[in-house]
Amino acid sequence: MKKPLDGPFTFNPHRSCDLMMRWCISAKVAFNKFEGDNFEPWMESLQPTFKCVGRQTIRNDCVSMFEKTKRDIQTELQNIDSHICFTSDLWTSNKKLGYICLTAHYIGPDFVLKKKSLLLEM
Repeated sequence: MKKPLDGPFTFNPHRSCDLMMRWCISAKVAFNKFEGDNFEPWMESLQPTFKCVGRQTIRNDCVSMFEKTKRDIQTELQNIDSHICFTSDLWTSNKKLGYICLTAHYIGPDFVLKKKSLLLEM
């Protein structure tokens, strides 16, 4: 169920691009799909003022987001004042790809249990 608007809607292209990158990463969408014949008309039907970007821009933005997230996690883990417990898991996909997931569990400065996961394809 869709939540009602609190007031008039204001389109934020930067937020839309950020959410599109996050969706692209989580859904594992190929970057070339953003230059497909049907993508731009679909986006235009949702928001006519949204300027579609190319696959190279999406790729670069995703890499930049990854690098920033990696730095943020490194900084957070270096600055915590508690122990870190690491767990790992290995598995193979249906396509015979190997994966390893390393998860760090720790107590944050607000005394809340936190976890950060890193998934690697082998």
